[in-house]
Amino acid sequence: MILLHLCLAQGQKIAQMDGVVTPEQAQVLALINAKLNTSISRETQLV
Repeated sequence: MILLHLCLAQGQKIAQMDGVVTPEQAQVLALINAKLNTSISRETQLV
């Protein structure tokens, strides 16, 4: 899960470098974020 957080952070940094987030970049970031939210939900249920 730490890897997903790093991917999301790095992806956001790259996407914002030129001040423009393309629809494709936004879609990838949204997919990673959705995966993170799913992982966090599962971990919370296990506790």
